[in-house]
Amino acid sequence: MPENGGHRNLAPERDAGPGSKPGSKRGSDALARLRTGELTLDEYLDDRAAHAVEPLEALIGAERAQWVRELLREELRVDPVLVEMVRQVTGHRPGEPPQH
Repeated sequence: MPENGGHRNLAPERDAGPGSKPGSKRGSDALARLRTGELTLDEYLDDRAAHAVEPLEALIGAERAQWVRELLREELRVDPVLVEMVRQVTGHRPGEPPQH
């Protein structure tokens, strides 16, 4: 069980160095692609939700995993704590139009 009480960290590692957790490179790559405009915020959040649910799919099946992904994406859009976390990591709030 992960150290954080069974909850998987959705935010990518800010300093993906030698001590970073497995899988953090994918998050760092996606964040870099978001920052360069290669990904939209929605695409970035879809990627992060898919990555978070990926380990569950074999346990709960594809249909339930899809439901969990959709639920997680909705929570990333409406939960004030998660919205703030997304803002801190990406500089953007889910549901707001991108600023150019």
